[in-house]
Amino acid sequence: GTTALLAGDKVTLTLNGNRLIKYTIDQGALNSLVENNNAIIAKEGVVILSAKGLNLLSKSVVNNTGSIEAKGFSQSGGKIYLDGDQTTNSGKLVASSKNNSGGLIQVTADEIKLTSTASLNASGATGGGTVLVGGDYQGKNPLVRNAKTVIAEQGSITKADAIIDGDGGKIIFWSDDRTVFLGEASVSGGKNSGDGGFGEISGKNRLLFDGLFKAPSKTGKIGSLLLDPTDIVVDTLGTDTATID
Repeated sequence: GTTALLAGDKVTLTLNGNRLIKYTIDQGALNSLVENNNAIIAKEGVVILSAKGLNLLSKSVVNNTGSIEAKGFSQSGGKIYLDGDQTTNSGKLVASSKNNSGGLIQVTADEIKLTSTASLNASGATGGGTVLVGGDYQGKNPLVRNAKTVIAEQGSITKADAIIDGDGGKIIFWSDDRTVFLGEASVSGGKNSGDGGFGEISGKNRLLFDGLFKAPSKTGKIGSLLLDPTDIVVDTLGTDTATID
């Protein structure tokens, strides 16, 4: 089933029996907040944390410091959505599957931060899933809200690996202005078969990439990474080493 934590003065739910089909926050609330500090588990399902501000001067905040799991057992991994004006994840998001392909993790807001303890996992036994942080490929998907700024701190980990068989998944970090990526991301192919997946880490205007991205394959083709700001400089930054392999 679906677990939804929604903050607003007026919320409309569309149900089919006991199943949530659609939701809309029709009217926002002043200083609206959705916060999870514990555990939310939806087997084979969907987890939504969404808040909407009252107006342009009122910021809605979504903050996860706990554990959110939408695991798939007989099907592919579930789906997790975090959406606010300011969205911060310091906890664990899991949309993985032990028997099938990984699920979907989508984090959207004007301002997004993944702290040093953040973990996003959309891996699956037969194929990697999808992780979208701040937008979709090149920010061109109208169904996924684009962020203005995205920060992934050192220590944050994002995975959309194929664990046993199949291709690695897709990981996108996008912002319309500035992206800072200091964490780790991987879209590995399966250990028995499969190609590496695809990643994009981009800031439309500015990008600082000082992290690690992996898209290996033991039996097939390695994956690819797109870095696509307006300007890009590859620099060793003192004693550190910039490596593209």
